[in-house]
Amino acid sequence: MNLYVFVGNDGVGNWDLLGLTWYNPWTWFNDNEHSTDRDDDSWNDPAHRYADNCYEYARDKHGNFTDPNNSSSFKNPGDESGNPITSMNQLTCADIISRAKADGMVDCCKDGDDISCPDGFHLVYLVVDDTDDPSVSGDDRDYHWYRRDTLPWYNFWSEHSWSHKRGTGSVLERDASGNKIIDPSKADTDYTYEGRGGNYTKKCGYLCSP
Repeated sequence: MNLYVFVGNDGVGNWDLLGLTWYNPWTWFNDNEHSTDRDDDSWNDPAHRYADNCYEYARDKHGNFTDPNNSSSFKNPGDESGNPITSMNQLTCADIISRAKADGMVDCCKDGDDISCPDGFHLVYLVVDDTDDPSVSGDDRDYHWYRRDTLPWYNFWSEHSWSHKRGTGSVLERDASGNKIIDPSKADTDYTYEGRGGNYTKKCGYLCSP
């Protein structure tokens, strides 16, 4: 158990008398939170819900579609930079990360336990299911992205959370076990119980998305 998470793991340099981050005035002027604003209404609107996938949601960038029900036109890593995924064998951490970087993502910075992004970028996290399950019809290898969000001001008990969007589904802030995602590297990513989801055992790590 981390007893100092409410002061950013720094019990000496930070203070929070009530255990509420907003009480610390130093946080009022921090513009670089390495997260993006949640806008569930927009992403859950049928015009986008059925047309945008996890990659577009992680980048906080709606696709341009003429048919909102045409999920075959999902954007995938590498599409924008002209190096699309053309084989299921390319669904590996290295291949997807290289394509995401070509689309504009960059490596994040790590200083001790603090993972941060340059100004204008927000944290995302990639997991991969690179094993084809023979019990499932067709090749079910897949990737999945999470993104870090800034919560509305009235959620004063926590500044940030993680969320994701699974294919044509709605925005979620919980993992496969129904737990709120605090750290995506520790989240349950086995969705095989649904009969349509993968088991994303490869934890590829953090990147920063513009």
